[in-house]
Amino acid sequence: MTYFNKPKKVNWDLKLIKPSYKAKIYFSNSERWQFSSSATVKILGVDQKNSLVTFDFPKREDEEYILDSNIEPNSGYRICTEKFNIVTLPFSYLADVVEELY
Repeated sequence: MTYFNKPKKVNWDLKLIKPSYKAKIYFSNSERWQFSSSATVKILGVDQKNSLVTFDFPKREDEEYILDSNIEPNSGYRICTEKFNIVTLPFSYLADVVEELY
């Protein structure tokens, strides 16, 4: 089970998200949001109408343990990543857009 954690603030326009962008996510393997990691994922799909993004969680990059004051306490969105590799999350769970791929 993976808990995706919501950032307190996002420094970019959520309406500009496109497939092939890379975004930073916060997540943990328990409900304890204080023990989170960050990673970069490639956005596979975007549903602008419902404000959702899709990415392949096992293909995450740059994973590192963090102590980040930008995480919203108790905001864990639970997904069984052991069964489902492709994850769909609301825009508000992306911490930052890292880059656009060409």
